[in-house]
Amino acid sequence: MIDLKPDNKYTILGMSEFGFPFHIHVRHKVLKRMENGYAQYKDAYAWAFVKKGCRRAAGFYIYGDRTFYVFEGWIDLDTHMFKKGSNESYFSFSDKYITDALKSTGSKAIEISVKTLKE
Repeated sequence: MIDLKPDNKYTILGMSEFGFPFHIHVRHKVLKRMENGYAQYKDAYAWAFVKKGCRRAAGFYIYGDRTFYVFEGWIDLDTHMFKKGSNESYFSFSDKYITDALKSTGSKAIEISVKTLKE
């Protein structure tokens, strides 16, 4: 069971719709199942939070195979496409982005997806 406490600080790591990684610092508000689904997805969840430095709530829809990784506290993750001194290149939608970003910190992440929320 995923237990995110309201108003606690979290760092979210995910992939954008264009296939590039991002991370944001948030204060969690609510994560709930959408009774009528979202678009063509029967199982969908709405996640509301307030971004660091903002007053208004923002959020994501979690559906299909969309996956996010959550860390407790505000952590700086390395999500840069091209690292200094590295010859490695990254392509959009590459899993290497997420694995390298997860390795850049010693903290344990909570995986959030439709599959993990249904359990």
